[in-house]
Amino acid sequence: MAVIKARNVEFEVIRQDVDGAAARYLIQLSFEPMQFQSKEIVSLILCDKTPYITLSNEDGRVQNILQKTGPEGHTTRPYKPPEEVFDKGMTKEEALQAYIDDEDMEFAKGKLKPEDLAWRLKK
Repeated sequence: MAVIKARNVEFEVIRQDVDGAAARYLIQLSFEPMQFQSKEIVSLILCDKTPYITLSNEDGRVQNILQKTGPEGHTTRPYKPPEEVFDKGMTKEEALQAYIDDEDMEFAKGKLKPEDLAWRLKK
């Protein structure tokens, strides 16, 4: 099994409604390498059953299944796109950066005095 770090990844499931197709579904996994602008196909998989697609997250201890689809349909209702499944709001780092950006904006507008900024930075 190859481990690949990519800039973009595409997972495509194609239902083949063509007479004489080798299988009902074609699954294609492709990626854009970090250093090049090209689309590289990693693998093509053929199967006759609807593929299982699982979206999960891992916190270092356990893997939590957030949403799963398969031949039996959706196991989570309502079905949500990946952006909504994984969106948990801002991380601590993003929240801290937003706070710093807000303070910088207030200082730039003249609403925050230099001594107030210095006092806040002492905390």
